[in-house]
Amino acid sequence: LNQEQEKYNDLIMVPTVEAYANITEKVMHMMAYGITTRAQYIFKTDDDSFVRLDRLLEMLQERVGNGETADDCLYMGRISQLTAEVTKVDPTDKWYIPPETYPFDNEPCYMQ
Repeated sequence: LNQEQEKYNDLIMVPTVEAYANITEKVMHMMAYGITTRAQYIFKTDDDSFVRLDRLLEMLQERVGNGETADDCLYMGRISQLTAEVTKVDPTDKWYIPPETYPFDNEPCYMQ
């Protein structure tokens, strides 16, 4: 990571522990950084995802062509919903959500 940063200066370190459970905190830091630096776009993906950059650029160009500006917000991804079989059964599973954390009957959605 140090070599990457020295060569490209394209990494942003945030004050959080690297863990799957902290992904929301990391995204919030990323968005705050984008706001404070007035970034035109912020892009986040995971190492197990494939991004069609050609489609992404095409979609962004369409938004600009329709008169939208960087001040118009866009949060994009696929919304999925967890199931009780995943979230309520095994406390050692990474998807497990303790009832005291999410006490609702319906299962939470997430953006992918």
